[in-house]
Amino acid sequence: SDDLLPLFGYVVDALREAVARAVEAHSAPRDEVLSGAVIWEFTSGRQPFLRISHPLGFMEGMSSEERRRIASALAERPPQVIVMDQYTQWTYGKHLPLEPLLASSYRLVGEFTDARWPVRVYAHNQAQGAP
Repeated sequence: SDDLLPLFGYVVDALREAVARAVEAHSAPRDEVLSGAVIWEFTSGRQPFLRISHPLGFMEGMSSEERRRIASALAERPPQVIVMDQYTQWTYGKHLPLEPLLASSYRLVGEFTDARWPVRVYAHNQAQGAP
């Protein structure tokens, strides 16, 4: 399907760099970032949340154990930044209630609409990394 184009099929260099700058501005190098594809973490030099390097596998499913582990970590030590794009919706968002978490604990720090789908960058309200 056209909607399942690879991430690199719709992310241009300018967008990749703009999102990376937003992530960098609201986190420190040791901070973790949650996103549905690790391009944002890779470009900004940050670690993926829980060191999950291939979240696209969650498009096919997430075990109840994995769901519990991620939900627990989101509650106990949430990522400094969450990048919401279509892939985040298709992976983590398909299995976990991200919207209430964003509404209660994060603030929008960047919004980019020059891609196939909007990319929104959220920073945790309790700054753990950079301001």
